Amino acid sequence: MKDFTNKQPVEEKKKQKELFGQLMRYSAVGIEMGVAVGIGVVVGSYLDRRFDTEPWLLLTFLGLGIAAGFKAFFRLVKQLSPSRKDNQRSSPG
Repeated sequence: MKDFTNKQPVEEKKKQKELFGQLMRYSAVGIEMGVAVGIGVVVGSYLDRRFDTEPWLLLTFLGLGIAAGFKAFFRLVKQLSPSRKDNQRSSPG
């Protein structure tokens, strides 16, 4: 009797797991960017109300939140892109 269960090769499962891991990292960066901007807005608006400096602290902390979000994005891009040394080693010639 034949076994008709869906058995994927080990390599295909490994590729799917790697793809899922990359997708999770990309979505985490999106969440991290949103949280960083949100925290900047909340802190800035609180400090503006506290010190009566509207809208300057809000704008300052919003800019810091945006910068933190982009830092996380560029860190991910650097982490996921192959390094130049690896490209030079693998290229023929």
